Amino acid sequence: MSYYEKEQRHLLELWNELEEEVVGGSDDEELREQNIKSGLCFIGKDKNTLWSKVPVVLSKTKTKGKNVVTQAAGVTTIAKNANTVLDSWKLYFPDSILEKIVECTNRYIAKMRPRYSRARDAADTDVVEIKAVLGLLYLAGVQRSSHINLRDLWMQDGTGVEYFRLTMGLNRFQFILRALRFDNVNDREFRKQFDKLAPIREIFDVFVYRCNTNYNVSELLTIDEMLESFRGSCAFRQYIPNKPAKYGLKILAMVDARFFYTHNLKVYVGNQPDGPFKVDNSAAAVVKKLIQPISGTGRNVTCDNWFTSIPLALELLQKHNLTLVGTLRKNKREIPEFFSAKIKEQRINTSMFGFTKNMTLASYKPKQNKIVLLLSTMHSADEIDQETGDACKPAMLTFYNSTKGGVDVVGNYSVSRKSSRCLLQYFFRC
Repeated sequence: MSYYEKEQRHLLELWNELEEEVVGGSDDEELREQNIKSGLCFIGKDKNTLWSKVPVVLSKTKTKGKNVVTQAAGVTTIAKNANTVLDSWKLYFPDSILEKIVECTNRYIAKMRPRYSRARDAADTDVVEIKAVLGLLYLAGVQRSSHINLRDLWMQDGTGVEYFRLTMGLNRFQFILRALRFDNVNDREFRKQFDKLAPIREIFDVFVYRCNTNYNVSELLTIDEMLESFRGSCAFRQYIPNKPAKYGLKILAMVDARFFYTHNLKVYVGNQPDGPFKVDNSAAAVVKKLIQPISGTGRNVTCDNWFTSIPLALELLQKHNLTLVGTLRKNKREIPEFFSAKIKEQRINTSMFGFTKNMTLASYKPKQNKIVLLLSTMHSADEIDQETGDACKPAMLTFYNSTKGGVDVVGNYSVSRKSSRCLLQYFFRC
């Protein structure tokens, strides 16, 4: 038996004796001290969590239960008969939703009408016209023209887009955007006492529900925050310096990392008033809320260091049968001091690993004075990706890089127009 196999056997005996999934829960302090002094383990800054220096192989014959996906990716039964683009679109915006928008918009138009000298300038809208408006917004998004001045799109000198002026007049398009409403304005103030998102709550929830039920996502998902650019007046406008827009409305999303399908969304509106919409906005609570549609399906979730924590990774694995891969902040108490403090001693393009029964921790140094920490409940080996050449990146890191960008790709074809109404921006994001 080789030295490596002896170490593996010894570690297997150690894990079997310890009771907690986060190693270190044993009451036998003498046993713990013995294994720390033996040099086989790192100890976390909490003086409690142990990480093995070599991978822990629990069994050579038993198949791992994690990442056994129980749903095939693809359209669900209720969506399989959608054969055209329009049929697919109606799965997310059925006539019932459009009729609701028409009803709410016409109610607001009635309030606007006295301001106009001619009644035809403030005529009611209908489902056909609302579809035309949405179609033009989509067309502007596809052509990356969402922030071009509307007058330029309606120009008739050859520089405009013919589809726009053939569909409707510019003045009518602008009027509909100003009047567009998604709820009953007459009782909005009462509903806002319990819900800051009241002006668009019904439409938004229906859209998200249909995102959940129309398509089964692949085995790889990304959770991240989106920032819808907005600099107008809004109580829950956010400033995120690492986002291109910097100022805007934060939406938390779970997106298919393979096909970039948005599967779940949660709007951040700060602290809600006491009532049915008051929720925990912590990073772990957000992740657990977003993963509800895929709980128990064996998929993997990739997220950045704002979301990732060791307790969350274990809870997803044990209670929801989901693995997690993410970067980790250096201030986590379970991380060994050695992994983040000894930056100068560690050589560039080298990695250190720590292992427990269910988790792998990696510390990679890409350049001087920089350390990247990663946590994974999906990976269980100290594997280096040979395709990265001299960079010698851990396989965990290349996997993270290949799956972390799903949410960013979704925002490439924005249909947003400049507006001082923050809730209209949420509708544009849908």
